[in-house]
Amino acid sequence: MLVAGTGGLRGCFVGAASADSSSDLIGWRALLGVGAAIIMPGTLSTITAAFPLDRRAHGVAIWSGFAAAGVILGLLAAGALLER
Repeated sequence: MLVAGTGGLRGCFVGAASADSSSDLIGWRALLGVGAAIIMPGTLSTITAAFPLDRRAHGVAIWSGFAAAGVILGLLAAGALLER
């Protein structure tokens, strides 16, 4: 699922970049959300499997921090691009 979601995101990014209308862009962005929803549980399960039990909380904390930073930076970058 992780590989399928990543491949789907790649295709949706290309589709969103080449969108000719706002409705096309909204559709591609919705599909990007679906792809991200497919990827997120896979990344968390990979982290919990990769870290030993005594370091698992540390790995999940780092994962959570990067996920939160990605949300905030993504919103800021999208706003900057739309303003431009």
